[in-house]
Amino acid sequence: AKDIDSHLESLQNTRNTIEALFLDADKVESLSHAQRSFLERLRCVVDKVDDLLDEKAARAKRQRLMGGRSKVIEQVKMHRYFKKLAQESSLSSSCKSENSPLHE
Repeated sequence: AKDIDSHLESLQNTRNTIEALFLDADKVESLSHAQRSFLERLRCVVDKVDDLLDEKAARAKRQRLMGGRSKVIEQVKMHRYFKKLAQESSLSSSCKSENSPLHE
């Protein structure tokens, strides 16, 4: 659980750094179309990360409320969660275009 929590904390820190990049980019008027397109796709990825972090927080709250659940069941659920995290953290088809450098 500590290893999972440290990965989630690292993901949250990366997300916060990217949010700071968005704030800086909002102040720049001379961004190219490619830069704006990249930032839009990056925003889509960050939104998915936010959804996953929210889901993790909701699961943690449910676990606290339910208490005493089997360790094996929780490990299976965490395995499924991180499998989904790995799938969702890659760009989804809705976030990439065929000509995108991130598509590859």
